[in-house]
Amino acid sequence: MSNAPHPIKTVIFDMDGTLIDSERLWKASLHETLLELDIDTATAPIPIDPVGLRVDEIIAAYYHTYPWKKKTLADITQTIVELTIAKIQQYATLMPGVIEALELCKRHNCQLGLASSSPVNVIQHVIQQFALKDYFTVIESGDQLVYAKPHPEIYLLAAKRFKVAPSTCLAVEDSLNGMIAAKAARFKTIVVPEKQTFDDPRWSVADVKLASLAELSDEHLV
Repeated sequence: MSNAPHPIKTVIFDMDGTLIDSERLWKASLHETLLELDIDTATAPIPIDPVGLRVDEIIAAYYHTYPWKKKTLADITQTIVELTIAKIQQYATLMPGVIEALELCKRHNCQLGLASSSPVNVIQHVIQQFALKDYFTVIESGDQLVYAKPHPEIYLLAAKRFKVAPSTCLAVEDSLNGMIAAKAARFKTIVVPEKQTFDDPRWSVADVKLASLAELSDEHLV
């Protein structure tokens, strides 16, 4: 059996923190919303690593640790989503090198997909706001799945919809949860961590670590 690497046919990008600088906006929306329930995320211990997870999972973790009675978990989740969409519209920008990376993938004739833990309406807003619709053939939201990242379901489903083997796919992620999901799906995985976590030894699980998508090159797509 040959051990030669499979040629990359499909590249699937995460969205929050990978394509747009929205992680800080999600955190701000979470902080503002929970503060109304007398939970200060600046001082209260975080019950779960939120990066790469669905917002409903984050809220459930906070509720389990700091239960409240004023509003339902669904109400809180909806409030955070609506606040974040408004913040994205006002403050979000594309991460450095995004368009160049997408164009590079196109020159290699790679199919492009998006796999995000964000709800569908947030993804649709981002796609429209930043004129990204023509790049992505398949868009998957973890909000519609049974299991969210770090479970590999979202990546396995994306590969299935592209009708390609997971071993011919590349995932581009910024979070540990996303990296775990992609590797569990047997994708080649490139991570672009934020500066604060760039030296975390756990990134060694990924195939490649970049400081920015501007560093993506031809050699990463073979």
